[in-house]
Amino acid sequence: MQKCLAKFIVIFLFAPLILKAQVAELVAHYPLNNSGEELGQKYTSMKLINTIFSGGGTYTEGVYDDFGKQKGNAVLSPFISEWDLGNFYLSLSFKASRLKKMPIFMIGSSARLLGLYISPEGQLQVEINNHNLSYAVEKISLKHSQWYLLQISLKNQELQIFLDKTLIFSKKNIILNEQYISSDKNISSVDFGNGNCFEGYWKDLKISKTSSQSNNGNSETTATALETPIGKWETTEINVPGNATQDYYTKSRRKFFLLKHTDEKLSLIWQDEKSKIIYYTVFSEDLKQGKTSVLNSEKSEKLLAACIDDKNNLYYAVSSDDYERNKGNDILSLYKTDKNGGKILKKSYNSDKKNLDIFAFGNYAAALSYNNQTLAIFMARTMNKSGDGLNHQGGIALVFDSNTLEIIRNTGQTSGHSFDNFLMASKNGNFIGVDLGDNYPR
Repeated sequence: MQKCLAKFIVIFLFAPLILKAQVAELVAHYPLNNSGEELGQKYTSMKLINTIFSGGGTYTEGVYDDFGKQKGNAVLSPFISEWDLGNFYLSLSFKASRLKKMPIFMIGSSARLLGLYISPEGQLQVEINNHNLSYAVEKISLKHSQWYLLQISLKNQELQIFLDKTLIFSKKNIILNEQYISSDKNISSVDFGNGNCFEGYWKDLKISKTSSQSNNGNSETTATALETPIGKWETTEINVPGNATQDYYTKSRRKFFLLKHTDEKLSLIWQDEKSKIIYYTVFSEDLKQGKTSVLNSEKSEKLLAACIDDKNNLYYAVSSDDYERNKGNDILSLYKTDKNGGKILKKSYNSDKKNLDIFAFGNYAAALSYNNQTLAIFMARTMNKSGDGLNHQGGIALVFDSNTLEIIRNTGQTSGHSFDNFLMASKNGNFIGVDLGDNYPR
């Protein structure tokens, strides 16, 4: 699953007629391996003042002087008009030739909006708004003559810095000088405020922005691949049936269940919260297309959880919502289908106090998993009235025979109250589950 996640970040939001994903857009890309050209040809070339190409990147000697007289060294980008300095992602590979007080980079040649300095001891320091704000990066010590991958994200006033895909700095309430963020959209190897210059190598500079885009007319839209701390990823929008808006998907109950098939394909079981239809979408290998079909269910049933077995049979748990409709107890049911969604079996279970003790499911979380011809579910619900006349809430775990859907084991309460849960199959044929509870008021 890890391999798939590196390419397919499932941040699905729902909009009319489409499955909507967060899109990352590449603004500018300067490889800096043998020229200063911008790969997308949207911007003019990087100014490479008295630099040379060496070791796969561009090298600057770190000298600040009269650049017009062939003495100073600088790597300086042009004005990048699409760069939103309040919402961006930047990556840069660098190698310092020696350790001294110098900027690795500086954003904004006039106002020095954001920079990262290195000390003679290899320590890092974040400099903001012409050095009016400075933050030391703790427990990090860089070495000279070694390549590092630097990744920086500024979004919703939160600044995050990653070094070799490891988070090393995070700070909220970071606001770059608003007087200059629309006019100082450039990056360089020089701090023109104090004359400090980076001595070493730059390569593969990428600047991206993140936005939410929809695709109401096309069957697919793919954004440029983005390098992130967990690898490269891109997003694709795929048209699916449905008529619910995002407002229907704001409660806590899980709505989408991503499944991995034996042939490495991915699929999704999900429910249109307005029509209550449960859908099954199978993605193509490149994740750019999807085929959607309708799964068996009754209109009164609410999707709780789903999983897949080693033969690509599907399982999904639903509640009948009898409490909402008839003021009776909700009923848990399990469906089993073949790999194409054809119904094989359905079984419902007793909700009374001596059995599953279910009063209502509400919008609490549930998790379903398959392992070695058995199924397990973690779920939260309110229970039948206790002696104090209240319907207390708690979690419960059940194990089923995957062939007959008969209950093999009822563990009883796993926590109370239960706020969230997680369940996975272990290699020895068992299940591992986590239930987040407070046991209030005991």
